[in-house]
Amino acid sequence: MNDCIETYRKEAHFEKGKWIPERELRIYLDDDPNGLNPRTDFDNFGHMLCFHKRYDLGDATDLKSEDFSSWDEIRKYLSKKEKAVIIIPLYLFDHSGITISADSGRFRACDSMGWDWGQIGFIYCTREDVKKEFDEINPENLKKAESILLAEVEDYDKYLTGDVYGYTLEEDGEEIDSCWGFYEIDHILEQTEMSKSDAVS
Repeated sequence: MNDCIETYRKEAHFEKGKWIPERELRIYLDDDPNGLNPRTDFDNFGHMLCFHKRYDLGDATDLKSEDFSSWDEIRKYLSKKEKAVIIIPLYLFDHSGITISADSGRFRACDSMGWDWGQIGFIYCTREDVKKEFDEINPENLKKAESILLAEVEDYDKYLTGDVYGYTLEEDGEEIDSCWGFYEIDHILEQTEMSKSDAVS
């Protein structure tokens, strides 16, 4: 197990007439972040279409890059054939590991260094996806849908870069729970009923 990166503690106390024992939460970087792939092991709102010669990225697809002459042609295909209503380009930076982003500006500085980056595909959602999630298509719901797609890209990037967390939870010095594969420390705090104010400095 990796070294603990954050610790949270609630002292023993009475709460609503009940004795609550001391609890200590320890957070770690996940030893095996590649154990859970957010594109295959979780339910996703969006569809991630990626093409790369060396890496198997995104969602499974029967489409092949050689069937298209440009990214614009793929975008038109997704809009017409898949009824995609939001289509966001994805970019991959490949240098001592890979990282993915929907923001091309994040990698612009790499040009002067000769490092390898470029468009890798798209993440998109269809009319049916939006209706299923929000019941109707309107500007407000489309904005929410776009936020979900961008969050899915961030989670996938954390998976690719190994920025994944796990925790152990103890009561009076005995471990009572542990879990792994979190992409946000806030989600761990919520699950264990801890708060940032419980952090041990």
